[in-house]
Amino acid sequence: MPPLHQREISLTTIALTDDRVTTELISDGRHIDPRMVNLACRCKPAGRVVAISDATMAAGMPDGEYRIGPAEIVSEAGFTHTREGRLAGTTTMLDAGWHALMNYSDSSECRAAQSVTLNAARSLQLYDRGELFPRTRADIAVFEYETNKPLLTICNGKIVFSEHDFLIKKAEE
Repeated sequence: MPPLHQREISLTTIALTDDRVTTELISDGRHIDPRMVNLACRCKPAGRVVAISDATMAAGMPDGEYRIGPAEIVSEAGFTHTREGRLAGTTTMLDAGWHALMNYSDSSECRAAQSVTLNAARSLQLYDRGELFPRTRADIAVFEYETNKPLLTICNGKIVFSEHDFLIKKAEE
């Protein structure tokens, strides 16, 4: 996206000022400066901000060298870059983006959660998910608030991961 400029209207200006437009933000603080994340959240109505991740295949992996297709990348401190130093994505998941969105924009927990769930689903015209109501998909991720540690994952109403079950299985081994 082109940068904001006081005398040149660009797609960025329209994205921030037209309430019909849903704006996606990689809210990790590196792709977009935290103050720009804050500006976007101040400009847009709550239902028009979608927080996304730019996670690569190295997400969740330790720092090191990885390959994405033909490109070699280096993963360090939560981000990936090419050997030349060009940003190539992140290794952080969307739950970290949720916390970053709250920190950078002063968004409430609910507004930040809406940005990573309901708004994302609506922008893709997926009306059977993104919120918990009868006849909607029950896709839920539960994290420990302070550490972002995953505790429970439910996909389509079925538990597919439970920290409790994981600990019991580890103890039995």
